[in-house]
Amino acid sequence: MFTLIFIIGLLVILWPLIGGAIASLFNYIVIVASSPFYWILRLIKRPKNSEEDDKISKTASSIAMCIVITAIFATLLIVFL
Repeated sequence: MFTLIFIIGLLVILWPLIGGAIASLFNYIVIVASSPFYWILRLIKRPKNSEEDDKISKTASSIAMCIVITAIFATLLIVFL
């Protein structure tokens, strides 16, 4: 019983550190996943200025974020079902 309370207390105390690590990991996964989409869109659309390049970057990151979130949910479904 004491061990369980100790682990829960440790998780509560270290939650900002754990949450930051999880957020950084998720950020790097999205960056890696968006890279191929960015370069494919850049080859197809050929941006002429930085505004078009920013738009391509936002589009690629949103596509990658949707794919990463879908992959996380699919993994959770496979593991828990």
